[in-house]
Parts: sequence; C-alpha cells; structure tokens
Amino acid sequence: MKKSRVLKSMICMTLCAMMLLAGCQAAVPQQQADDAPDASATTDITSASPLPEPGAATARSDLNIAVVVFGSFGDNGFNDLSRAGLERAITELGIRGTAYESGGIDITRIEPLLLDLCEGGQYDAIFVMGAACREAAENANAQFPDQRFIIFDAMANFAQRDMPNVASVTFRQNEASFLGGVLAAYVTTSNMEYANADRTVGIVMTRDNTVINDFLVGFIEGNWYVDNDIRILSAYLDSAVDTAKAKELTMNMAAQGADIVFGVAALATLGVVHGSRERNIYAIGVDNDIAMQVMPSDEEAARLVLTSVLKNTDVAVFRAIEAMLDDINNVRWGAVESIGFVEGAVGLARNEIFYGLSEEIRETLERVEQDIISGDIVVSTSFGMATTEVAALREQASR
Repeated sequence: MKKSRVLKSMICMTLCAMMLLAGCQAAVPQQQADDAPDASATTDITSASPLPEPGAATARSDLNIAVVVFGSFGDNGFNDLSRAGLERAITELGIRGTAYESGGIDITRIEPLLLDLCEGGQYDAIFVMGAACREAAENANAQFPDQRFIIFDAMANFAQRDMPNVASVTFRQNEASFLGGVLAAYVTTSNMEYANADRTVGIVMTRDNTVINDFLVGFIEGNWYVDNDIRILSAYLDSAVDTAKAKELTMNMAAQGADIVFGVAALATLGVVHGSRERNIYAIGVDNDIAMQVMPSDEEAARLVLTSVLKNTDVAVFRAIEAMLDDINNVRWGAVESIGFVEGAVGLARNEIFYGLSEEIRETLERVEQDIISGDIVVSTSFGMATTEVAALREQASR
C-alpha cells in the first residue's frame, strides 16, 4: 500500500476535476473436438498417445489436451471461458482436445474423472481449472507421475510433493480488481446520475476463499487509493449460482448507501445486476463482459454495469497450449507462474458503456494500470494472508 499511495494526490486532483465537469459475453459454443463424452458420466477412454520427451517440440497434429472444470458449463464465466480457450486452440492451432465438466458441486467427482483420463493415457496434458481441482490433480499425479497437469487458478503444493510434471498458473486478479476499486471510488465521490452523497460501495462474493478474497483485497485498496474514507460493504453468498440472494444482498447494500456494487459471484453476478437495476445504482461485473451479456435482454440494466473485472481463463488456456506447441518445456513444470495485465489474463471490459465514462477517469485507469505493471503501484494479495487478517480488513473497510 505504501507504493500505491505515491500517486494518490494526482488521482484526487483528477477526480476533483471530473466532479466539477460531470454531473456476458455471448454464449460459448459447444465443444466440437473428438466427440467428447458426457463429462458427468463414466468416461471410457481407449486411445492413448505417449507424452513427448522433455524438451521435444510437439507437432500440432499430435498435441492432445483435456480441460477439466469443477461444476458445469453454462456459467457464462470461468468455466465457459476455459472451454472457449481450448476451442480456439483447436480451431487456430490444429490441436486435438476435449473439455470435461465434473457436474454439480460435489467436489468428490473431480478425482475419479481425472483418474479416468490418466488411465486412458491419451492426453499430453490435463488442464484443471480452479482451486477446487488442485488437490484432486495432485492426487491423480501421485498415481500417474508421468501424466502432465497444469493447475489454473491455484498454487500446487510443490513444497510438500515432488511434482516435476505439474505446473501452476495463477491470475493477478487483485491488480485488475484494484482498477475496479478506483472506478468505484470515482463513482461514489462523483455527481453521476445515480451516485449519492454517501461514500459507500459494495462487493458481493461467492465464497470466503483465497482466490475470491484476492478480488476483495484489490478492490478495497483501489478504493482507498482514491479516498481512505470510502466505506466498503462486503458479503459472501456461499454459492456461485444463487442470483436471488445476490440480488437481495445488493439491494441491502444500496439501502445502506452503496451506489455501486462489484459482483464477484460467477453466474450469480447477474443477481447483482438485477439488484442494481431495482435500486438504480451502478454495478461492476466479473470474469467476462457482463454488460454485453445482459444488453440483448435488458439494456437498461446493462447500462448500469460500468465495466467488468476480467479474468480471461480462455487467454490463459490458449497461451499454455501455444507455448507447448513450440516446446513442451516452455511451460514452467514444477513451478508457479503468475499472469496478469501483460499477458492479457486480467483487465477491465472496455465497451461502449466504459467509453461513455469521462475521458479523465479512463485516462486515470490507464495510468494506474501502467503503474501497476511497472511496479510503481504494488497491490496487496490475499495469498499468504491469514484468514483473520482478511476478516480484520473486511471489518475495517465496512466502518
């Protein structure tokens, strides 16, 4: 936070000037490659191809990738984007691949699915998407140590296990969320149409875990980068699909003075949008471009979604596959790689609604993003924070 305060006065001057001047993605197509079996059913895999030798280039026609998600497709976010990245690689790079869903929210279904895929031996790498899949992937690798895994959105436990054929890819969502916080602070301190006199914003999240809290930490610091007196209300759904509860929490936050609410709630983020429309306040979406997703059915609601904090799992999946095509060891096996703005893995949705914001705030957001990339602004992360620290930060922010 110390470095993040360096430009505070500049931001405040910009925002003051603005106040004087101014008052989801389309549905992802179904998997088409290799006649993928029903992921929620028992998987029967008979064909097999050996892993390339370390350091060997992999021919495009030989590379075969499995992408496994926890839960189901149709979330218009993390899972669908993961599948879209594979589909893009199939189309543009000529690889083979299959996307699998575990189905439902029963975490015990992940490991048997992974073991079935390993048993078949046909995949050069199995991509497991999300922290919920980490332990299952590590257990599967223990039984099939020659099978390569890439665990996205979680840190593999390399300190406790020797896993030379496992890689981790994490996202710097805290940095993108920081930008969302800067925007929220601008809104709540402005005289925009639906802003009020209270300097209060909100954030509705799925669950109390490290990845989701990374969004929270970045969002809080982004707000306080602009104004330390902004109050940040927060709540967890304990669900990724409960749109009714997300709507209710959003409306409750509006009743407490919030004039913009950030939904970090997967599919339930739509409930945040509906609640914002009900109370005439602004919203920020997550993962994909929520405004453009909602626009065809409810333009009025869509125009209240000023941007979305993007977590581009499609970019991450495609990037990893493209790297493997050139050399299998372009992936950092046995290590954790963190990706963010530079790699196109995170960012803000820049659509017609975003470009309707004042030029000053858009330029401010661009400048802050570049300062994060350069290291002039350092955003804290929930990774390595104790649960009690996160709880204390939430409590402090809500006062």
